[in-house]
Amino acid sequence: YHLGGEPQVLGPNQTVLAHNNENKVTGDELKHLSEESKKLVCDKLCNEIQVYKEILRRSINLSEEQVEESIRELSESCPRETAASTCVQPLPNITDKLVNGRGYISSKKGRRRE
Repeated sequence: YHLGGEPQVLGPNQTVLAHNNENKVTGDELKHLSEESKKLVCDKLCNEIQVYKEILRRSINLSEEQVEESIRELSESCPRETAASTCVQPLPNITDKLVNGRGYISSKKGRRRE
């Protein structure tokens, strides 16, 4: 894989390889992301992409043309995930984290945690 100048960042089973964090690459070389790496990043961001598309669709401050333009731009980077409506990995359930960690109201309990 090639992420920002490092030829091998991910090892077997998509684990991150230890590497020197000193960046010796400058300019446009930092902006390069290999096609294989783009696919991996898009796959890992699939749920976030689905949420982003839903936010765009529900927005009241964007015109239909602006929404379509944003979807087209997204499709240039992550075409498969843009066209998809679901992802291989399910959207994580963060209800307990929001209730216990931030005190948000739980729909199960119907009241705010003190």
